[in-house]
Amino acid sequence: MEINDLESIKKKIQQDHPDPKEYDFANLEIEVQLASQMILTIPWINFDGLISHFFLLELLQDDYYLLPPKSPIDFFNILNIPIKKNEHMGLYFSSVSHLEKKINKTTMIYKRFPSLYLDFLDPKRTKRIQTNRATFKDYAIKFVYFIPQKITFWCKGDYSWIKKLLNHLEYLGKKSGAGFGEIASKKIREIEEDYSLIKNGKLTRPIPMKYLESFTMIMRAPYKPPYWSRKDLEMCGMPFSKAKIKNEYLE
Repeated sequence: MEINDLESIKKKIQQDHPDPKEYDFANLEIEVQLASQMILTIPWINFDGLISHFFLLELLQDDYYLLPPKSPIDFFNILNIPIKKNEHMGLYFSSVSHLEKKINKTTMIYKRFPSLYLDFLDPKRTKRIQTNRATFKDYAIKFVYFIPQKITFWCKGDYSWIKKLLNHLEYLGKKSGAGFGEIASKKIREIEEDYSLIKNGKLTRPIPMKYLESFTMIMRAPYKPPYWSRKDLEMCGMPFSKAKIKNEYLE
């Protein structure tokens, strides 16, 4: 498969894609225990985005790594992830990450050009080493990190598929190569109540304001995957804030 052969990619996905009619949805709670600090650039992780990533990886296998990293592809017109969709609002019954302890600190991550690289560069071809961009770019960036702790997600999903996809989960957040966000354990279980949208009067995921009867905190944010796309930016009620969803949009 060629790296930019989109039709071949779509064909492989459709060939190996499970029949969505066979999904058996249940209220699920997923608990992840961190073994090390976790770095986040926004205050939460979207579980449906995480599962979408693992689902695509499961379908494409090694071909997943041939996808163009700098020109992301929107696969959601052909993907049916094993999480139930709220057709009224166009989003998944899937929460964001809920931390056991909202204790955060900051740390600096540095990257500098190591002299060891000089042994691998061809002096005849390499006249100048640029450290302000590209491969050898230097940086010193301050990140927010959270202490090792338990993280909880909720969703309406297919238990067997979600459990299978969580086998791909080895870390959460950024800078895993530096040891951040390592996973110590994962648990998944069925629960009676659905907390995928709201729990105890507080939203558990971003929900567009037009679907809310009342709210206390709103911001412009994406509310469904792919979360890198700006086309789904809307004024949304924020996770962890008090709100009430209009009855006609609940299933």
